Amino acid sequence: GNAACILNAANEVAVEAFLKSHCRFTDIANCVEQVLEKMANSVELQSLDEILDTDIRARCLAMELLKLS
Repeated sequence: GNAACILNAANEVAVEAFLKSHCRFTDIANCVEQVLEKMANSVELQSLDEILDTDIRARCLAMELLKLS
């Protein structure tokens, strides 16, 4: 499925926000969990374009959830 791509993207956004003091440490796991719940499915990503699109959408959602945008 697409969960690994989503997890990585959301985690990178949340960790960066934490390191810049824009969120608490506990917000990292909460953010990643919420992004996974909203986006993850069992559909295999078939191309680099699909992977990059999923990555961008996950990052945008994580930023939205952390109120960084």
